[in-house]
Amino acid sequence: SLGGIVGLDILGTANFSIDYQRKKIVFGGEASMERAVPLATSSPYLLVKAEVEGQQLRLLLDSGTPGLLVYRNRIDAKNDKLQMDPNRSLFTAGGMNQVRWLHAEVKLGEHHLNAVDVAIADVDSEPGNDFDGLLGFVKMGFHKVTFDFQKGLFGWE
Repeated sequence: SLGGIVGLDILGTANFSIDYQRKKIVFGGEASMERAVPLATSSPYLLVKAEVEGQQLRLLLDSGTPGLLVYRNRIDAKNDKLQMDPNRSLFTAGGMNQVRWLHAEVKLGEHHLNAVDVAIADVDSEPGNDFDGLLGFVKMGFHKVTFDFQKGLFGWE
């Protein structure tokens, strides 16, 4: 997890990209305007607005999260659409938790990410959190992500 090595207090001082294919962090540059969305917040953490199954959510950008995770108390998902996989669990602050999965349409801004498996954590978000879930990058198919603090954008390829 990049966040465990260097925090946003250091990385947030300049634009940077994480190139997962080349295994490099590049400082400088700007987000591609082709696939970019505004950052909903940039302090104390980075949030973007997303739409999951037609519901508006605020997602914390987190390089350590494998894919897309939403807290159970932050999404209205019908039980008949949820799948349980006893072989998959998730480590959260509360320990290991079972995870239900929802195959859902996801949009970041106007960009459709196609149908993806969204993990629904079997825990509630802390009441003070102003985010509904976490957005990781690699399992979402992002090969490169860019954080453009001057323009307030998050971009991906």
